[in-house]
Amino acid sequence: MYEEVAKSLSVELGISFECAADVHYLRSRNRWTQELEAELIALHKAGNHPNINEFGCTTETGKALLKEAIAGAVEKRRAAVALLADATEFANKLRPKKDHE
Repeated sequence: MYEEVAKSLSVELGISFECAADVHYLRSRNRWTQELEAELIALHKAGNHPNINEFGCTTETGKALLKEAIAGAVEKRRAAVALLADATEFANKLRPKKDHE
């Protein structure tokens, strides 16, 4: 099936089979954008065949996606820390008081 899709893309886009295989792979990744696909095709046509596993991770688009992912992770961590603080405060209120406190 993979070869069939690559052959079809090759004909549809007027690109080599190797380029079409890379385009097919890129389209299956969450980093795919039309801009990245066009850049990939241009690189292939120029004779520069990038490592498709890393392609798109170092471009401006890739950097923007990474920055967005990091910001989301930081926000989730902040929310988790706040939730933990609330839970700790609640647990401390439930703890019986000792005579010397």
